[in-house]
Amino acid sequence: MTTVMLVHGAWHQPATWAKLETELHALGHATHTPALPSAGEHPTAGMHDDAAMLAAELASLAGPVVLLGHSYGGIPITEAAAGARHRFSASHHRGRRGGPTMINRIPRQPGEITCSAVSRPAW
Repeated sequence: MTTVMLVHGAWHQPATWAKLETELHALGHATHTPALPSAGEHPTAGMHDDAAMLAAELASLAGPVVLLGHSYGGIPITEAAAGARHRFSASHHRGRRGGPTMINRIPRQPGEITCSAVSRPAW
């Protein structure tokens, strides 16, 4: 079973992902939604604190993991993933090596969204 680690952005909390979690569970996926230290009870925590906590959370998860970070959450989750390269380098999907994929959604004009995805080379 794949676990999707959902990381909220700044000024958000894990509850932000509630609707998506319900949908992922219905599709048979497990979810994990840790709370970033910098967005909660420790206002002096920073990106490195968030990344260290996410790295520990990632290490505690068994099986395949998909990392999904919203806005600021993409920064510490990328740092955490860099320290867990072994989790991705051996994964294969349809003959391709694993690795992070970055997806940006940027509004060009009010109401318009463009989406671009860039796959990074496998480690």
